[in-house]
Amino acid sequence: MSRKLPHISKYSSMTDKRTQRRRKTSDGDPIVNTVIRNGVYHYRKRVPKHIAHLLPDKFKNKKEIYITLKTRKYDEALRDSLRWDRIWEDNFAKLKAQLGITSTTDYIEVRAAAIFNAANNLHNIHSQAITQTHQSSTPKHTIKEVYDSYILAKKPKQAAQKDWHKGWEYFLGLSNLNWDSDIQEVTPDALREFFNKSEHLPTYPNRKIFKGKSPLEMVDICKKDNTQKTITAAAYNKHHGGISVVCKHAVEQRYLSDDPSRGFRREEKDSRTRLPYDEDDMKKIFSHSIFKKPKEQWDEYQWIPLFGFFQGMRLEESGQLLLSDVKFIADAKTNNTIWYFAVTEYDEDGEKSKDVKSGESRNVPIHQKIIELGFLDYFARAKKSKKASDDTRLFPNLRIFEGRTTHYFSKWWGRQRVEFGISSKQKVFHSSRHTFIDATRETDITTEIRDAITGHKTYVSVAKQYGIGTSIRKMKEAIDKVSFSEEIFINLI
Repeated sequence: MSRKLPHISKYSSMTDKRTQRRRKTSDGDPIVNTVIRNGVYHYRKRVPKHIAHLLPDKFKNKKEIYITLKTRKYDEALRDSLRWDRIWEDNFAKLKAQLGITSTTDYIEVRAAAIFNAANNLHNIHSQAITQTHQSSTPKHTIKEVYDSYILAKKPKQAAQKDWHKGWEYFLGLSNLNWDSDIQEVTPDALREFFNKSEHLPTYPNRKIFKGKSPLEMVDICKKDNTQKTITAAAYNKHHGGISVVCKHAVEQRYLSDDPSRGFRREEKDSRTRLPYDEDDMKKIFSHSIFKKPKEQWDEYQWIPLFGFFQGMRLEESGQLLLSDVKFIADAKTNNTIWYFAVTEYDEDGEKSKDVKSGESRNVPIHQKIIELGFLDYFARAKKSKKASDDTRLFPNLRIFEGRTTHYFSKWWGRQRVEFGISSKQKVFHSSRHTFIDATRETDITTEIRDAITGHKTYVSVAKQYGIGTSIRKMKEAIDKVSFSEEIFINLI
């Protein structure tokens, strides 16, 4: 006898075989309120009609909640879908409580009272009978509720969420509040207390001495032990930033009348924390054994560093490239084929599956040196792979961590930098982008074209708001002017 699938949602009544097939996970079981689209899991949940108008602006009056889980893995999708289901069930329950609804009968009474009162020009939509049954009071919006509301509405990167959550944990611990406190208790006085005490928070809270300690206990330890390193102004500002964005969201949603977080940032001593690699550094990097492998064996460990130096691309931009992001056009003026990377937040189906720091898509022509080193051959082999499709990543071996494709690659580069013989901690992977930008300054490349290539936002004049922008042919001519000493790459040829 075949095993009967468990009830999963109101959508289980669907009979379309193709839909039900796509809803199944890798081991054949469906996940609660989850569908699969092009191999990526999405969470969906029906919204009760009588509270749809009370949802945040992003979901207001929608028939269903639809959220991309941004994962192809069963375990991650299961965890995230259950988390979202708990959040939305709690949100729905709170909204129903605001209307005094605990049953279908209550709903009918509320609707009847609303119609009756509207006919009599009354502003209160609740009937007197319901008010007596359910005592009225000013709705309390907890810090956790507002925080979750912000995450739902804005969908920040997972790395940012992690930093901001830690910032809130520090703030709550140092101001004697908790996640269940009313958002109204987040006051300038509470922020001032956090500002004053936070300078004694430890840089490395995971050390044994701080294990199991509250933020206040950590502060006391650091005050007594001067050998413990405390957080920098930049680290504090990162934590404060998470508090600030939620407070601004609370103002937008009318939970707060004013933003209490203004004026509590710290002044950072040195904003130039990264230095470019010089030619001597580049010789050390590209003479290393990892670049002496046959070209047929090259993967992300060779191509991504080259993208930094010759394309000026950010690390995560390179790591999250899909096969479909490698494109070409035929230039009508020169009859040449121009290959380029489409750096965008969206996949082929229009789903937002990637992150671009500026939030704006751009096309980056592939440098001639990258082509000469055999990148198009690598791309052709990747396209012929049995598992290859348009939404397959260009570098499929990169392991994703908390939504970031290059988390582990970044850690590897930090260790590898020492092996290269580069001791300066101010020289990180992003330094290759600084090197690229410095190289453009040695040419006649205009600032406008350089920023179009690197994705930097600069001052926008009225004239720049007209037209379609810099042509890809002009950008290709410009990027090919970026050059370095041939001695640096003597081992690569």
